[in-house]
Amino acid sequence: MGRTPRGRIYRKPPTGEYWLVHYVNGKRIRRNLETTDKRVALRRQADIIKPLQVTALASKLKVVVSEINQVKADGAAADAKSRKRLGYGEAWQAYLDARHRPDSGRHTLADYERQWKHFSSWVSAHGRKLAEDTTEGDANAYLAHCETDLKLGPNRYNKVIQSLRLIFRVLAPVCHGMANPFQNATPKRLNPRGHRALTQDEVKTIMSAATGELQVLLALGVFCGFRIGDACLLRWSEVDSERDLISHVPSKTRSRKNKPVHIPIHADLKELLEKTPRQADSEYVLPTAANSYIKDGGCSVSAQVRRLFQDCGLIPKPERKGKASKAPGQQGARPRRSPEVSFHSLRHTFVSQCARAGVSLPVVRELAGHHSEAVQRVYLHVSEAETRNAVASLPSVLSPVAPPPVEAARKRAAEYLASASEESVWFVLKYLEDRRAAPLPESAGKDKVPSASPAAVTETPEAGE
Repeated sequence: MGRTPRGRIYRKPPTGEYWLVHYVNGKRIRRNLETTDKRVALRRQADIIKPLQVTALASKLKVVVSEINQVKADGAAADAKSRKRLGYGEAWQAYLDARHRPDSGRHTLADYERQWKHFSSWVSAHGRKLAEDTTEGDANAYLAHCETDLKLGPNRYNKVIQSLRLIFRVLAPVCHGMANPFQNATPKRLNPRGHRALTQDEVKTIMSAATGELQVLLALGVFCGFRIGDACLLRWSEVDSERDLISHVPSKTRSRKNKPVHIPIHADLKELLEKTPRQADSEYVLPTAANSYIKDGGCSVSAQVRRLFQDCGLIPKPERKGKASKAPGQQGARPRRSPEVSFHSLRHTFVSQCARAGVSLPVVRELAGHHSEAVQRVYLHVSEAETRNAVASLPSVLSPVAPPPVEAARKRAAEYLASASEESVWFVLKYLEDRRAAPLPESAGKDKVPSASPAAVTETPEAGE
């Protein structure tokens, strides 16, 4: 890499003209600038030297760019040599071992694992072997498979995107900058169907139809407002029979704040808990439901509750034509929709009944373990009877407008005088003249006019008057 040409000028006798001397590629060059004026000589020097400097700088930049590219190539080769090329099975273990992954709960991790295994089996069947080889086209094709073949609803579809996007994001540093194929996946717009609260008769119906652990499970939803996971995993150590109090940390908020919810035990729930036997080999109040929930995330328990609600007429039974309908996920299966009535409806029932009983909103939030104002918007439900009473209390606008009190009194007086006898008319006139001088008392409007009778008349008009 040569030096940047600079040059210098000097004055050469005897003519006194200025000359320029500079070097190009190590060769010394002299030029006559053909002027005796130094300022002109400096301008001519700049006109000659600047193009040479630009050429030399471009040559230097070429060398620098070449060196940078070589360094990049060497680094890429070193990264490729040390990069972990993970298969889909190894990728899940790498996700679990990653120290920068979110601290998810056990059930959330189990759901992530199910999502990853299903995706890895599908993408492996389509020719992919390594996680880093997954492209955005593979991700779009898999999501199309979930929507078209598996008939996933918007909520589950969005959870698939969130789960796989998170896993690939955590794996990116492990695989040295692996691209996230689900980064640009667009979630579906949700069309939620909210749960409704059950009526008192519906609650009595399902409680009468349920037996054993299922009855206790429903009672925990009705009298404690528990979610199904909290009801299934309730431990005997959280039940204080002496103080009639249940102290339980909701699973939904356990990862963010380990604050327990303290709920007094209702008399009906206490009776059921006293009848529930304790198993020496299990810490759970409902060991069968707890084992089932741990195994499949509550799917079988939810199905058992759903069948009970169907038998009690709270949920319509599915139509069956010919052979059994296909399971969700098979070709041609119908998309599942979240019913208005499920175990979570018992939580809505608990909050709504507390509000109707006059329990203040802060206490309701404390009992429900829902410490935001959203509990009023999500869980409080107004019954039809309450809305009817509210509408019935509004004043009528179609009835005739009531006349003012004075006009009504004048109308009544005119009707009375029109049908009264002559003696009665003169008696009324005399009564009014006697009272004209003094103001009427406040109760005068309520007093009745004395009945006119011949014996009460003190003065009668003469015949000629």
